[in-house]
Amino acid sequence: MHIDETPWSVKGVKEWLWVIANKDFCLFQATDTRSRAELEAILGTEYNGVLSSDDYSVYNGYNVKAQQKCLAHLRL
Repeated sequence: MHIDETPWSVKGVKEWLWVIANKDFCLFQATDTRSRAELEAILGTEYNGVLSSDDYSVYNGYNVKAQQKCLAHLRL
């Protein structure tokens, strides 16, 4: 599963749009923060699969079967 979060402005206030996708679906979730609490509210406290993400600290240490870091982000 691929996951990412990006800022967006809602009436001048910074919010976060999370995107979770795999070959079968794409979920968009609007939240107030980009914290671990938001990640766990969306996916639960653990995920029994492979999670593909950038190297943002929220994903590091998350209880997941395996992680794949985005290679484009790792080049920077």
